Amino acid sequence: MHKNIEQNKLLNGTVNKNLDRLKDILLFTIQCKYVPLIKSNSKRKKMWLTYKALKCVQCKHKVLKKYKDKNHHACIRASRIVSREVKKAKINFERKLAKNINKNSKSFFDYVWGRSCATRKLGPLTDNVTT
Repeated sequence: MHKNIEQNKLLNGTVNKNLDRLKDILLFTIQCKYVPLIKSNSKRKKMWLTYKALKCVQCKHKVLKKYKDKNHHACIRASRIVSREVKKAKINFERKLAKNINKNSKSFFDYVWGRSCATRKLGPLTDNVTT
């Protein structure tokens, strides 16, 4: 038994109360002792993001952090470069997907279905047509 739990305390009361207490004690000890509390720091990059585009984005963040003003000419220039590289990366990725659609159709449709934002809206439930 656990060090802090007295056996007499556990056995007082009805069977259901004792089972509830035992369950609470077990859950508490398992969560505190045996379940690791590790935060996940892994951020997955987008499938289309190339190394060059990623480095440009990081450079842009550095520039924005340095000048702290979006309207500064260096920040504007960095934003332009990033948007150009990201567009190139997306276009190249989509071309590659389209070229390999016969070999790897699953990844193509996964990408396409992930890009579609449109959802079907529920129409009117009754017809309001008068004749």
